[in-house]
Amino acid sequence: PGDLLFRKAAALHALVLSRGQNELQTGLSPRGKVKLNRPMNQMSDKAAPGFTPKQGQYLAFIDAYTRVNRRPPAERDIKHYFGVTPPTVHQMILTLERAGFICRTPGASRSIQVLVAPEDLPILQDHYQPVKTSVSRY
Repeated sequence: PGDLLFRKAAALHALVLSRGQNELQTGLSPRGKVKLNRPMNQMSDKAAPGFTPKQGQYLAFIDAYTRVNRRPPAERDIKHYFGVTPPTVHQMILTLERAGFICRTPGASRSIQVLVAPEDLPILQDHYQPVKTSVSRY
């Protein structure tokens, strides 16, 4: 059940990137028509964002999770998706906050807000990590 939620978040994030934030809310472009001829590279006419690929994935996940669930993720949700330790998630959140990519309300849970425009975020990648085992298969 949890994996389905994350797959929905990734699909929604891809939809946001392909249609734009306003179209996601209304289903149409601001003029009432579906946009068709979007450039292949969405960031071709903009300066490159200042985050690393890994930071971009964290930002994309936070954005997608917030859109699907209508509330920001807890650090535990991020930990579950990326398969990392709680200190790793916390350090990344602090790094993103120091860099100005997110903001949080001190002392409030689930208060992460992404400050990067959705069209500047990368497409969320599936971070499925198979369980490694030392038992050989038959």
